[in-house]
Amino acid sequence: MAASALSDLLCIRDIEEAARAKLNKSTLDYFNDGAEDGLAVAENISAFERYKIRPRVLRDVSTVDTRQPLLDATLSFPLVVAPSGMQCMAHHDGEKATARAAARAGVAMGVSTYATTSLEDIKSAGDEVRENNYMLQLYIFKSRKTTEALVRRAERAGYKAVLLTCDTPRLGNRYSMARNDFKMPAHLTLPNFEGQKVGPLMSNVVKNEGSTQKDPNVADDAITWHESLLWLRSITKLEIWLKGITTAEDAELAVQSPAGISGIIVSNHGGRQLESAMGTLDSLAECVAAAKGGLGGRSIQVWLDGGIRKGSDIFKAVALGADGVMIGRVPLWGLAVGGEAGVSKALDILRAELEHTMILAGCRTLGDITPASLARRTRDGFYARL
Repeated sequence: MAASALSDLLCIRDIEEAARAKLNKSTLDYFNDGAEDGLAVAENISAFERYKIRPRVLRDVSTVDTRQPLLDATLSFPLVVAPSGMQCMAHHDGEKATARAAARAGVAMGVSTYATTSLEDIKSAGDEVRENNYMLQLYIFKSRKTTEALVRRAERAGYKAVLLTCDTPRLGNRYSMARNDFKMPAHLTLPNFEGQKVGPLMSNVVKNEGSTQKDPNVADDAITWHESLLWLRSITKLEIWLKGITTAEDAELAVQSPAGISGIIVSNHGGRQLESAMGTLDSLAECVAAAKGGLGGRSIQVWLDGGIRKGSDIFKAVALGADGVMIGRVPLWGLAVGGEAGVSKALDILRAELEHTMILAGCRTLGDITPASLARRTRDGFYARL
């Protein structure tokens, strides 16, 4: 899409609609649909509608500071591009374009194990713009050698953290993939596996039957809080973050873990795993209370993933205690519409909307955004201050 056409896209909904017109049905459904009938996807979005903003007035908002520290850097605003696989299906530049756009926007990027670009090339592409922070999304495979090899590559490439996906002992029931007989295009590869067998987690989407087998790269459905996390800590000094936490009980275990967990991502895998999962915004408060309550003298960062479509959504997540948010589908839509420029457009929209919301709500800094900034709809249909 030409730059002039991109300028006509005013909000994330515009970008989503433009992406729908560009992508074929199979790819669009793969990116957009969730598990089964999509209830969790819908809950992630509708959860934000249950909250309204309580604006304060007569405050000096001539300058607004949206910066947020993460890892060893400061983000321009509290957002990380979430790890999403197979981005070259959206645009031929795929993850490289996303990395450049993220670097230009001053936000970190999560990189999927199942990227269609190697983790090294993704970071190199972003570094062409500016040095940026990258986090490798990771599964623990039954073949620990495969997992360790990925971690070692991330370390050598200069990644700062691993995001351990915790909510996928097996793949969710994704009806649209079966109905569309979804396959990854034959010209694409999964280079993070360096020619190894990708395992059944992805075997149904790889056309070349010879490139899959049951071993060695089967996602381990027997990983545990103790043995598995301690093993991961034993092989790396990178920060370890847990992605897929949605309950206070698991947030407490993360804080208490002797593996030294740095943070959690409150996520239901974009609604792609357990269909009847709560919307992640509804899970956020209990996870924040557990992770930041000083249990055992520790507190860890909490980020929210799922349903972010507006800058006001970021505001609401921060008000409920999140340190920031992750977005997965939005960059994919941007890629489909305009490659790197499309991702940049999406990120620019969200940052501008967050700033606009903060100004109108009377918040100069992220620290000014508190639970008192929100009211929640009650059972009788009215709104009550938190």
